[in-house]
Amino acid sequence: MKTHTKMRCNGLVMIICMMVAVQCKKAAGPEVDAKSAAGSEENTVNDITTWTPWIAISNTADKTIEIYRYNHTTWDAATREWSFKPTTALGYSSGAVSAMGVGVGDMRLHYVSGFSGKAESAFAIQGGRYLAIGAYIPSGSYVKGQKLWEYTFPTNENPNNHAIELLPNGNLVVAGFGDGTASSTYGNWVRIYNTADATGASYAQVNIQGPHALLLDTIYHRLWVGAEINIGGVRHQGLFAYIIGGTRTSPTLTEDVSLRAVLPFGHPSSILADANRLMYPHDLTAEYDNDDVLIYGDHTGVYRFNKQTKAFTPTPGASHLYTGSQVRLKSASKMQGGYYVTTHAYNPTVHEYHTNKVDFFDASTGAIAFSRYVPGYTIYRARVWTHVYQ
Repeated sequence: MKTHTKMRCNGLVMIICMMVAVQCKKAAGPEVDAKSAAGSEENTVNDITTWTPWIAISNTADKTIEIYRYNHTTWDAATREWSFKPTTALGYSSGAVSAMGVGVGDMRLHYVSGFSGKAESAFAIQGGRYLAIGAYIPSGSYVKGQKLWEYTFPTNENPNNHAIELLPNGNLVVAGFGDGTASSTYGNWVRIYNTADATGASYAQVNIQGPHALLLDTIYHRLWVGAEINIGGVRHQGLFAYIIGGTRTSPTLTEDVSLRAVLPFGHPSSILADANRLMYPHDLTAEYDNDDVLIYGDHTGVYRFNKQTKAFTPTPGASHLYTGSQVRLKSASKMQGGYYVTTHAYNPTVHEYHTNKVDFFDASTGAIAFSRYVPGYTIYRARVWTHVYQ
């Protein structure tokens, strides 16, 4: 039972609220599994109760996103549900793949209204200097994966993007991390790109240091941003909340300071009941079993962030990942009624940023349940692949 007072919607936020009420009904329950008979599987109750059985990963070797069913014990070409790369055959620019640098850094999937006659739902990807939106459930003459929008930053103006979020109206939110300092020439902003403009020249921007994680929260009607702020000469990191206003073609962003939750930079000497320090925010995802909680991950581990108390509480047991030294965490999420799902560069002598596995932890005990492996250290991020916002 929710005890907080729900915030009023206005402007674009009202549109988001109305759309989500419809979209959640569409997505309620498990999505159709087209490959339920492929590969070796484990029998789990969660397969029935989760929003989706799919996990999306970024393959940095092939510069693709790949979709797998979580309970296929083998993740390979035979069990892969879908793979995507921005090719010219699908309408993307010839320089798209090279502009992605080391590959896809972030990906999102949602129902959208902004591409009428082209797509009922869309996915968005970010990689290097490249941003793109493609059709996931296509309409009209469009096919799955076909380009809806793209933008490539000039080589000499790379904002070092680290996160994206796709809005219900089809606009794209982007976090330009910069170089990690307050004086970074490029980046240090969050932008909403008006994707009705194919040029990428139309956007709303707020300046904020080192944004590294994004999530649209349709319960509190806020855009959450993992970033940094200097308070009294001391580095602080954590979460900032923004109100999205205006229209699709002229959006606005205004911080709701009352929801700001930051802690001093650094890693704690031990695991505490609630965090007293945070270090390099890396991911932010929905907790579908509790509307007042977000899943937050950084180099001090995986946390459940309570929107009411503003406390960062470590997830249970081994799922927290932190053991006293910095965790090179890249993604953290939770399947509804199921597992915590994480990726981290656990073997930095092989690769400092990527891994060869996705870990699944029991949500109650925090114990490792199983891992899914791919050849080579090619995974940066893993996402519970669902259309649903929180």
